[in-house]
Amino acid sequence: QRDIADFMLLVIFSSGCVICLLALLTIHRSHALHNSFGVICAFQMSSDLGLLLITTIFSFLPAESQPAVDAPISILVGQMAEALYFFSGGLHVLFAFHRLILIVFPTKKFAWTKMTVPAILTVAFISLMRSFIMQMLDSRLFLKYNREVMSWEITVTPSSMFYITYFEIYWSISELVLIISLDSFSLIRLHFQKNKMDGKKSKINGAVEKLLVMQSFAQCVPTGTVVVLYFFVFPNLTDPFAMFIASSFTWNAGNVMDGAIILIFHSRNLFRPKSLT
Repeated sequence: QRDIADFMLLVIFSSGCVICLLALLTIHRSHALHNSFGVICAFQMSSDLGLLLITTIFSFLPAESQPAVDAPISILVGQMAEALYFFSGGLHVLFAFHRLILIVFPTKKFAWTKMTVPAILTVAFISLMRSFIMQMLDSRLFLKYNREVMSWEITVTPSSMFYITYFEIYWSISELVLIISLDSFSLIRLHFQKNKMDGKKSKINGAVEKLLVMQSFAQCVPTGTVVVLYFFVFPNLTDPFAMFIASSFTWNAGNVMDGAIILIFHSRNLFRPKSLT
């Protein structure tokens, strides 16, 4: 089944690149994303593209070019892949905070706009720390690529369960709960504001806000899928092909779903002349 797995990885990689690039073009063309929310979306798509490139290229290295599992370059690749995954998840949280601030505290819009890039850089720094802390806990603790079953796995050391439990599972679940809570509050606030809206422009703005909150909600789907399959299903599998599906394939598929969600919510602007948007 290795040939099938190789084919699946190539398909998900090529389709992922196309979808993420189309999503970036959509962000450029969509008036609803010409703001700090669109900036966060653009960073997320760039992160997803980077993760797709790193994991796929490393997976398909020819035998004579493959470094040892514990070689510094292998450890660095795993750390960068983890950091990009964490970064994308952190940006999901920023989506929710962004909608909450602009809907519940509209007077803070300009202040938040100025803080968007620093907030993104803070998320990037935290993501790097979450990834590199593995080596701080134990020099033998890192994310490795198991070529036998084509899956990304964390090495087994005395610190492995501590890291996986607190920095992977609990952290990811906390992000999901926070996103759902913030978006729910934003939707409730929008519902109560709907009756107070006066005029066509206000109603259009309200519809746009609701669309962006629903997009933020939808981003929980790929994040939740990866969390469930990788952290709860993958450890209990023994079939190599099933392990591949629950790890490498799901990881890359989550990136594709991120881009697809942007296209689903905003693709009507993709082929529309920009002057008419």
